[in-house]
Amino acid sequence: EKLLNIYNECMEKFKSLSSKMNADKSEIACWCNQRGLEFMIPIFEDQGFSTLEDISDINESDLEKLGIDKLGHRKKIMREISTLKVNSNN
Repeated sequence: EKLLNIYNECMEKFKSLSSKMNADKSEIACWCNQRGLEFMIPIFEDQGFSTLEDISDINESDLEKLGIDKLGHRKKIMREISTLKVNSNN
């Protein structure tokens, strides 16, 4: 019974911390994580992007200015941004 109580207590703490972490994530962080663009989160945050609408305005030249020098990364980001634009128009 003691073990069960300890287990339940641990699970409650885990659920509480997990909920808090998810609530603290920004819209941009969630979007990046869902699309495999985790490496962009600190860049977007550092550059003051706060909404997906801000990101939807980014173009290839902006990505170069942000220091995204790998062509493959830029192409992937631009594909995801174009999907973001399509989804926001619906």
